[in-house]
Amino acid sequence: MVGAVSYLTDLELAPIDLVGYSFGTWVNAQTLNRGILIKNMIMVSPPVAFIDFSDISDLPCLKLVVTGDQDEIAPAEQVKRLLPEWHPKAEFEVITGADHFYIGYLKTLSSVLSSHLKKY
Repeated sequence: MVGAVSYLTDLELAPIDLVGYSFGTWVNAQTLNRGILIKNMIMVSPPVAFIDFSDISDLPCLKLVVTGDQDEIAPAEQVKRLLPEWHPKAEFEVITGADHFYIGYLKTLSSVLSSHLKKY
């Protein structure tokens, strides 16, 4: 990810926005810890029950975090506890009924993401 973002930056294709799902949220956050400049970031189901996110902090570009209330890999309460460390002003959306794979809730997820992307 660092290489890809660096390449885009070298091409002067900034600003760069990142959206990650599950493991991709952790990869994106690691990119920021390496000093790469990102304008906006969205995390979908960060797997905090599966991967250690304790070294992730101070993500001023984080705008939105989404998870499902039935997500055992990204439990809403656990994500909510970490959110102030990531970025206290980031919005937090919990999709009622959705599990980690959003089976039956992809349209709802799409709607949530679309409405937030319009803000940026």
